Amino acid sequence: MTRAVLPLSLLAGIVVYAATATERFPTIVLAVGAAGLVVNTVALAGGWPSILPVGLVGVAAAYAVFLAFRSESVDPWAPFVAAALFAAAELAFTFLEPLSARPSRALQARQLLTLGAGALGTAIFGSALLLVAGEGGSSVALDAAGILAAVAVMAVVAGLAVRRATQDAPSAGQTSRAVVTTFEDGMD
Repeated sequence: MTRAVLPLSLLAGIVVYAATATERFPTIVLAVGAAGLVVNTVALAGGWPSILPVGLVGVAAAYAVFLAFRSESVDPWAPFVAAALFAAAELAFTFLEPLSARPSRALQARQLLTLGAGALGTAIFGSALLLVAGEGGSSVALDAAGILAAVAVMAVVAGLAVRRATQDAPSAGQTSRAVVTTFEDGMD
């Protein structure tokens, strides 16, 4: 469970930032974020990858509520929030993967580099989007495109989570080898 501390800390950091940076309705931001943190904690403690995206969406929703209550149009910290959310989600899903053996140092280093590169890429991409958004005026079409992009990202995350959860489960009509072996051993 100690491996879950880092993703939960990153997610808590997002919630704390959103709740303390807003001037309007910080308790609403905090309540939404706390609900997301509770779901993430339950998912990590129970080993349930299928509900983890719900908790991630809850934390992201707290940040979205913070953005909705802002008087400024752009949060300059958004790329870092996105990078933290990416890293937390990746670490949380990695935590939920079964460990059949202790991974080698080379594999751990590769995973760490991949995580760092993904978080850095997220921050760079987010910064580029802020630059593009800052050059032109806000429009309904641009806002709609941003909302659709956010929904698409969350759909991909949820789809990957469901896919990962169902890969480990036996398909319809199949039984696990442990059940078949136990049944066959009981027939003797």
